[in-house]
Amino acid sequence: MMVLAGSEARIGVLIAGVESEEEAREILEDVGILVNDTVTARGKVIIININKELTTLGDPVRVETDNGTYILAYKDVDCPLMNTINSPIQGVVHGTRLALASQICLKLCGETEARLGDYIVRARQEAGDLVHACLFNPTTGEWREGTVHADDLNDIKSILGIGEGLAVELANLLRRLVSPFRQVQCLKWLVGNEEYCLESLTIREVNNGQVELWLERERRGGLERVFLARLPADVRIIHDEFLGQEFYTVYINDRLIIVSSDINDFANALKNRGFIIERLDREVQLAIEALAKRMKGYLMPGITDDGIVDPYGELDLNDYGVEGLVKAYEWVVKYYPEENRVRALANIALLIAKIVSPIVRKHNKTFVDFVVWNYGRGGEGKTTLVEYVLTPLLGVGGINEYVVIKGPVKRDTQFRNLVSLHRLPLILDEQDLKSLRENAGMIIATAVGMGTIGIHASKYGLGIGARFVNMRGVIVNTNVTFPAFLHEAISNTSDVALARRVLVINWSHESVDPTAFDDLPVVKPIMGAVNNVFRKYKSELMSSSDLIDLAVKIMVALAREYARADNERVVIEDYVKALENVRSEYEVEKPQLLEDDAEEFRNASYEFARKLGIQVRSWMDVVDALLNNSPQSGVELHGARYADETTAIQERVLKLLGVGPNEDFLTSPRVPSSIARALSEGRVKVYVRANALGVVPGGWRQWLGKTGTPYRGRRYYVLDLDEFLRVFVEGDEASREASGSNGELNEAS
Repeated sequence: MMVLAGSEARIGVLIAGVESEEEAREILEDVGILVNDTVTARGKVIIININKELTTLGDPVRVETDNGTYILAYKDVDCPLMNTINSPIQGVVHGTRLALASQICLKLCGETEARLGDYIVRARQEAGDLVHACLFNPTTGEWREGTVHADDLNDIKSILGIGEGLAVELANLLRRLVSPFRQVQCLKWLVGNEEYCLESLTIREVNNGQVELWLERERRGGLERVFLARLPADVRIIHDEFLGQEFYTVYINDRLIIVSSDINDFANALKNRGFIIERLDREVQLAIEALAKRMKGYLMPGITDDGIVDPYGELDLNDYGVEGLVKAYEWVVKYYPEENRVRALANIALLIAKIVSPIVRKHNKTFVDFVVWNYGRGGEGKTTLVEYVLTPLLGVGGINEYVVIKGPVKRDTQFRNLVSLHRLPLILDEQDLKSLRENAGMIIATAVGMGTIGIHASKYGLGIGARFVNMRGVIVNTNVTFPAFLHEAISNTSDVALARRVLVINWSHESVDPTAFDDLPVVKPIMGAVNNVFRKYKSELMSSSDLIDLAVKIMVALAREYARADNERVVIEDYVKALENVRSEYEVEKPQLLEDDAEEFRNASYEFARKLGIQVRSWMDVVDALLNNSPQSGVELHGARYADETTAIQERVLKLLGVGPNEDFLTSPRVPSSIARALSEGRVKVYVRANALGVVPGGWRQWLGKTGTPYRGRRYYVLDLDEFLRVFVEGDEASREASGSNGELNEAS
């Protein structure tokens, strides 16, 4: 029953299945409607305008149009209108009021609709080769309906009362309409008739949320189908509003499993997931584009300009204030030894800052979002803190596979992509040297703010070779010192550039009180409170200079909003003090972290010479020590391959050392004795063994601009003699300038 009210509303009533105006009037009078306006008859559809305060029409279908409200009533019609749904149908159907009546019948003829000349055609499969077909001309109101043998032209002509030409076109069309194959794109139209497709891409739904892709061609002998691919049914092209990029995605059970910014590599990812693609060609790419639903949104949970978004409902965004911070503080203070207590509290505050840091990095180009590098030999409570404090604070419900990763990230490319595109903090826990080698690219990308996503860059951990902005914050828990990581795991990046973006926290080798595990804390998530203070103090937070500065500002904001009791204010103050303590330690250690390859090797060389008991008066003593003790130093001299190369290097060395053309370099005070011998013997290539002096890399990354080279079963970095000497000559000059002295070089610290 549907009731419409309105004091002076004019309602159009369309009555299907009546033969005359009088019959229509009788139908309306039977339900209490007096007709006082003109009645217009169009075939079996009657259009009547009425004016009534209250209208009741049994169980009609209400149709909302741009021109007003129409009621579709019925008596007896060829299609079973009594079984139609009663919910509103939105929009003007086929552009005419007359079509409003016939659309119900059309819908009952089948779900798939097509145009054939002036006709709208729908059909449904019956038993065998029988097809129930409906043709409707919305301009004239002509209606044709019947059950026909789809391949029998005479049957089609006689039952539907149409001519030969229309019957031929309809037979072809009916095959498509009742077929389980649905056209997604026409590749070739009939010349002169762009309503008849000769070659098309079609899909057929199969089990498990998949579809088959076929290429269909009209041939003289009938329809030809060629299988192209089996694809997921739920493909979406999402414009990520945080990253400002489009990504091809696949969802299974509303869970994102594949993401790529390039359609070719998206197809490769599909094949890696077990989907079938016979060959990647234009047709498959067009089908993926046609299948995909286009939308805007966020691929992953995390911070945005408007606060924290959670597209999959994975986070607890309830606002618990600072309750979780207080519980975490009480537990850490009670069970962590004093030195590590400060480091644990600093990690908690830094994790909270990393919830917000991606949006700060996006807008504040000078902001430094440190990679937090927690170094300890093991057993200090770093993993314990992750499991019982940090993860609960994020509200991710246990160890979320995209938030906490123990050991190396899975080699599965798509998993790496999803990890890379996530915006919650990433905690790389229990990282040994092998794991760090595997995860090096991800650490670099998050440090410098640019990632490479997908299969072609899988050795760097991040995907298909398409560049994207990577704003994710990272915390690393490891038993590997940061310098060792630089030496052993990194290639193709500047050590100094990376070191400037790393905050090293050295943990004391002391264990957590074992009774802590009998008294585990109940830590409420902080996400809701962080969301609140971000929205309220956004401009202040966005002006932060680095991660520590951001963490302090967030702590202060949380105190303003939530710290009502004295103990809560003390807790927040101690978090801030822990951050200041970590900052102080970092400032002391930073100069060592920022050493470049040349400076580090030079300092290690001086130390090597002193340990040999050599009195170091200048860089020449150090070079002699290295070259006269090659087995221990790992620095060897060899000849060049060509005579002209040898001569060129000799000339560059003498120029570097300031030896004049008429001066004998063998007796020159500016030439170390080891170098004089080398020049006279033509040994102008310096082979520096991998891992030499404990500071040279293992041969797998660049060092001093050189790539490791295999030689006699080991790897060496090969430098021209002048390149090797420049490390010491220029370093000596820089040290003298810095000290303001022309005397002997001070001992390296």
